[in-house]
Amino acid sequence: MNILLGGALILLALVSFVYIYYVLKLQKNFNKNFNKVLALIATQSLLVIGITSYYMNQTLPWYNSLKHSSLQPPSWVFTTVWSYIYFSWFLALYLVYKEQKKTNELLLKQFVVNFVSNITLQFFWVLRFADKKIGAGAILLVLGAAIVASGLAYSAYKIKKYIGYILLPQAIWLFIATFLAVQTYLLNR
Repeated sequence: MNILLGGALILLALVSFVYIYYVLKLQKNFNKNFNKVLALIATQSLLVIGITSYYMNQTLPWYNSLKHSSLQPPSWVFTTVWSYIYFSWFLALYLVYKEQKKTNELLLKQFVVNFVSNITLQFFWVLRFADKKIGAGAILLVLGAAIVASGLAYSAYKIKKYIGYILLPQAIWLFIATFLAVQTYLLNR
């Protein structure tokens, strides 16, 4: 892992923990400060998308050289699904922002913690892949991301049902990705 990757990893981890701490500690005026929290999350999301896209493109030749399951979808499916997932993150943030004044503070905090945890796990998963390692660590990270994405969809659903439905395909895709990662690992060990 190069220095830039390591620095990005540490920076993202620190920023994520600061977000969670900030959200959990805002006992007073949480709704008043919610815009700041969403702006921080949107910034983190953009960083994650940019960094992971860069490293996935760098890893693509290695990944394509691996043996894959016959159930592996064509590459255009990955591009389409991830584009939807990234779009759904920002759409969900916007819709939760619109519902903020009508939503219980605890539900908003659950959504924020799930959102930040989701993005962070996906970031670590891609970094593990960028290090050209498909093993138990990568599989556990993608499985953890799938479970957290399910929690994110559920916390969004509790705010407004349709927001949860918007985020649900991400959880489904990450469970599919877990299955594909296991298959790829078994075929290449």
